[in-house]
Amino acid sequence: MNLKLICASIVGLGIGMAIAATNPALQLRGDRFKPLTYEQMTPEQKTMAEHVLAGDRGSLNGPYNVFLRSPEMGDLAQKYGAYMRYHSSIPHKLNEFAILITGRFWNSQYEWYAHRQYALKAGLSPVVIDAVAAGRQPTSMQPDEEIVYNFCHELLNTRQVSDAHFKAAVDRFGERGVVDLIGVMGYYHLVSMVLNVDRYPLPAGVKPELGPPPAQALKSGAPGFDSAKTTLAPTGKLRVGLYQGSPTSIIPGPTPADTRGVGYDLGRELAQRLDLPFEPVVFPKNADVFAAVKSAAVDITFTNATPDRARDIDFSKPFLRVEQGCLVPAGSPIRSLDEVDVKGVRVGVSVGSTSQKMLANKFKNAQLMAVPTFDQVISMLQSGELEAFATNKAILYELSDRLPGSKVLEGAWGYEHFAAGIPKGREGGLPLLNQFLSEAQQNGQVAQAIERAGLRGTVPADR
Repeated sequence: MNLKLICASIVGLGIGMAIAATNPALQLRGDRFKPLTYEQMTPEQKTMAEHVLAGDRGSLNGPYNVFLRSPEMGDLAQKYGAYMRYHSSIPHKLNEFAILITGRFWNSQYEWYAHRQYALKAGLSPVVIDAVAAGRQPTSMQPDEEIVYNFCHELLNTRQVSDAHFKAAVDRFGERGVVDLIGVMGYYHLVSMVLNVDRYPLPAGVKPELGPPPAQALKSGAPGFDSAKTTLAPTGKLRVGLYQGSPTSIIPGPTPADTRGVGYDLGRELAQRLDLPFEPVVFPKNADVFAAVKSAAVDITFTNATPDRARDIDFSKPFLRVEQGCLVPAGSPIRSLDEVDVKGVRVGVSVGSTSQKMLANKFKNAQLMAVPTFDQVISMLQSGELEAFATNKAILYELSDRLPGSKVLEGAWGYEHFAAGIPKGREGGLPLLNQFLSEAQQNGQVAQAIERAGLRGTVPADR
């Protein structure tokens, strides 16, 4: 007989005898999927069980009682999982960290219970683990841990990864490492779903370590969610007021995927979280957006929250600050903000903007000129009708890109505090809105929207 065939037969017989001999010790567990015994298994199920027990795990704890219900799929899944857990190019400690982040996302109690122990043995700090369990960003991570956390947390919560976090991961782990990091998250998504659907039990005497998942207030069925959703969007769709040309609002692209802007991205994300159709309503200038919110022609906008505006619409807590400054054209003799408020200097402001109102009191000597559109601003700066234009720096940098040789002056004459604005009478939706924006700050969605929009001149808002 062929030597290879003899060896394979001996190995297969040995595994089968080992399983048969230790059958009572298999101790498959489950809840909705009742534990199988070896005698109940089909040949395909026995083959899968043999493969698991002969591999790195040596145990059928966890999802395998469920995987056995579809043994062909289960066998492929366990092989995929064995690679991701034991043979990934990501260092073991960081691989376990990614597993914990994924398990916390799913609030998977057994996965957390099992891999918390593995992560501790691999050298991950208990302080870091406890922060993830509490739904907080850890504050004492090593540089490579921070790279993994930022990548995983952003991908899980925004379904995207920013250029900065992608580059950091590739620089540290290489392209293979990034794919392995995505792969381990993908496998433990599957494991978490299986365990949660089964309601897989913890060992006797073990209490759940994870509390309710973060952002419970933004989930359908949570207390007050449905009423707040109806309050914010009574028409059954989320109408988001935006104005063209500002990265804080919307910069249209040839397709929806190319369209960008902080207001656009956050509005789209909020609509998705509320399970509502997203309807961007675009106006030529911000004053028109404000009027639309005031009249409830739109449901929400993301704009500068001022005391004057708060008399007519309600605002969330601020989530972003943007410096206010001045733009001067090429060849301008004006070198600093101190040289702008000088008699005879013509300074443009947008019609109905907060800059127009603020500078009317702040500038004592310069001549303010209200300009309806940004295209007209460009034209007037080029022709010399304006010697400077004042607004937030997000807009100024966009205009500067269109005006060769122009310069955004150093320093700031004020700040805009960006918040979500909604019509009066809908204050019942503010707690949910504040929760959404707080999460967006913490999970990187605001930062990602800023990066995608190319927004400059920003300062983090107090949380």
